[in-house]
Amino acid sequence: MKHWDRTTLASRLLKPMAAQVTSSRLQPAAVLVLLVDSLNGLEVVLTRRAKHLKHHPGQISFPGGKAEPSDKDLIHT
Repeated sequence: MKHWDRTTLASRLLKPMAAQVTSSRLQPAAVLVLLVDSLNGLEVVLTRRAKHLKHHPGQISFPGGKAEPSDKDLIHT
């Protein structure tokens, strides 16, 4: 596993990149990889999906989801 110092990691993450995938079966979506600088080092924030949801109930995931028509682009999603 590669370990980067905080400055290197921050400089790489400040350049957002969106994957361009084309398929009529896929819907545009985005996730947020939130890193928190804590006393224990960098930590990743995850969410637990509600158990009543139709798709992937109770799963641990990155925050995010499908793009809404009002979203300017995937960065805003």
